This record gives sequence, C-alpha cells and structure tokens, in this order.
Amino acid sequence: MFSQEHFIPVEPTGLPYLIVIDSLVVDGEWPVSSGEIGVFDGELCVGAIDWDSYEGQNLTITAWQRVEAHGLDGFTPGNPINFIHWIMTLGK
Repeated sequence: MFSQEHFIPVEPTGLPYLIVIDSLVVDGEWPVSSGEIGVFDGELCVGAIDWDSYEGQNLTITAWQRVEAHGLDGFTPGNPINFIHWIMTLGK
C-alpha cells in the first residue's frame, strides 16, 4: 500500500467532530485508486483521512474544533467547511 500525507491537519485539540462520508463519487464514478480528503475551515486544514481502494464503504474523518483559551487551532463553529479530495494514481 502506498501512503502519502498530502494534507497536514491541525493537532488534536480534545474537541473532535466526526464527519461520516457515505458516498464518494468523482466524475460520476467511485475512485479506484488511493487518495486523501482534507477538511478545511478557510485555509486551515482541520482534519484529513487517507483511504485506499474506496469500495463504497463509509469514511470517517475527525475534524478538530479550535480551543482559543489554549491557543489550539481548529474549526470555528458556524464557519463554512470545505472538502478537498486528492487522488493518488500509480503508474500514470
């Protein structure tokens, strides 16, 4: 299995928010290669997951909420969250 960390999320803050992705379709099809999904609050990556050979199973990503009192970066409740998908293809 090839593994590469494309997105670098914030450090865990102790305030996790679980995001379940129950369907991943790219250009009308399930991706057959490995990849990574990053969860962003603005420019800040607040969570990420690597996956290998997606076959329609649920993917769970932990996003971390900021803790301002302790100076810990994370998402701010109420802000929009964006997902960025990165696909790794070998041999192409």
